[in-house]
Amino acid sequence: MTNMEFWYAEGGNEAEGGDTNAQHSKKWGLPSPKVPKCGLSDTEKKKLLHQGGVVRQVFKAAKSINESVLLEMPVPAIIKDALIKVIL
Repeated sequence: MTNMEFWYAEGGNEAEGGDTNAQHSKKWGLPSPKVPKCGLSDTEKKKLLHQGGVVRQVFKAAKSINESVLLEMPVPAIIKDALIKVIL
């Protein structure tokens, strides 16, 4: 992620131009995304939307693989009995 129009800030407070979301992000150790006051260019928006689509595809594939692996795993009888009691 080089030559991007947006950047990530390590939190901050309202006096420094930060916002409550930045403080919340800092609390969880996540950087807060920042964009220029004029916003992102159309090219950058399209690029980010495309990257978001790719990430969703990877996530769906990972979920599918995880589900198929879990379906192949044997489930002990004690767990099956506990699940039946919870469902009913």
